[in-house]
Amino acid sequence: MGDMYTLTTALLLARSDSGSTPRVHDLIAECMANIVAFESQIKHLERLRAREYSLIAALRLVISPARTLPVDVLGRIFLLALDLGASDGTALGGMRGVLTVSHVCQQWRKAALETPQLWATQPFPIVSDGRQLRSAPLPIPVSFGEEGGPLVEVLCAIAKRWRTLSLSTRLLGSLSKLSSGSLTALESLDLRGDKAERANPDYFPDLDTLPIPWSQLTTFALADESPGICLEIVSRCPSLVSATLHMSGWPQSVSPTDADPVLLPRMQSLEMHISNTLPSLTALKMYGEYHSGVITWSNTAFTHFQLRSPLIQQLQIDHCALTSEDLQAVVQHAPNLTHLEIYNCSNCIDDAFLAILRHIPSDASTPVVVPKLEVLWLSSPRCDFDEATLTNMVESRWWTDQEERVMFAPPAVVRLRDVKYTSSRRFSQKFERTVRMFREEGLKIQTTVKIS
Repeated sequence: MGDMYTLTTALLLARSDSGSTPRVHDLIAECMANIVAFESQIKHLERLRAREYSLIAALRLVISPARTLPVDVLGRIFLLALDLGASDGTALGGMRGVLTVSHVCQQWRKAALETPQLWATQPFPIVSDGRQLRSAPLPIPVSFGEEGGPLVEVLCAIAKRWRTLSLSTRLLGSLSKLSSGSLTALESLDLRGDKAERANPDYFPDLDTLPIPWSQLTTFALADESPGICLEIVSRCPSLVSATLHMSGWPQSVSPTDADPVLLPRMQSLEMHISNTLPSLTALKMYGEYHSGVITWSNTAFTHFQLRSPLIQQLQIDHCALTSEDLQAVVQHAPNLTHLEIYNCSNCIDDAFLAILRHIPSDASTPVVVPKLEVLWLSSPRCDFDEATLTNMVESRWWTDQEERVMFAPPAVVRLRDVKYTSSRRFSQKFERTVRMFREEGLKIQTTVKIS
């Protein structure tokens, strides 16, 4: 009724004389105020509607069947849905899709982070002629995977610009179309072959000659079981600056000191990977692939290696896929270990591993593990252990100078002097107070929270 009255009043005023102008302005202002009030009410109702939609979405998520899927199944679905093997460079075939699914919700992010295959592959589109022209005449590094596909033919067209070449021996046939003198800019060649190829002499049934300009080589990596062959090849390369050798140790029947010394005046870097007995080895560092799970750990093989190398004092393991049982076996066969560093091996640092490091003097039936351990540095994105387990382990291997003076007998283990733990875990205030107490007593101990 009020709205009809206002409209009627406005029409009557419109037919009246000009003396009603102030009243008209008042009515216009009143209408504008009403419009502002209505718009405010509409926005409020829209916010309420959006809140209800959010509530509906949250409730539907609770009853969604996808919510009950195990993490490994969800990760497999991601791999199939993203189609990381696609070669067309689409968004769903690249890293953009991986990042998208990892930001949907906490459950999806956990599944994505625990599926290393998502992060280990980055597809790229086939190089177009336009890109080749834009990069000319610069030399380019070229590396082929196990299966070159159409990319081999595309890049062979600009072979004269290859500066470095890395490819599997399986792809050598694909390069047969290259004419003599095509690789005029080539500086480095890396031929990769799997174990089956290296063990099979019939892989190149007609090959009897392979000329190699040894004297001009400055860098190479060589894998051969025979140390004698490695030594002979190195002796032919007087210009070597950097070399990596993968070989076995010298047999006991051969004395390498009988050979003439090899002079390498330009040598700056020599990296040797020896897969046999190292009785004098005191320091060992092992680096696996960046993505957890790519490098498998052989517990039996490494234990045998430790038995052949009993003097190891410093051990560093980085990015290797070993379990808690594997790591327990490592410390059980390291009687002279003083420094232990474990980085980014997410499945091995748990209650069982920390418990085996705990020294219990009253338990004479249990052999002492790493009795000479002084430095323990651990870094892992996962924390599968209780704070009390870590505290008990440190307490069992730490004592003050005053406590040591009143001991009836020397402890069976060496006192810890440096403990460091880095992870995404936030410890409780009680644990942090314990850490401060250790630090005040003289132990160098540090816990660091690393936000990923």
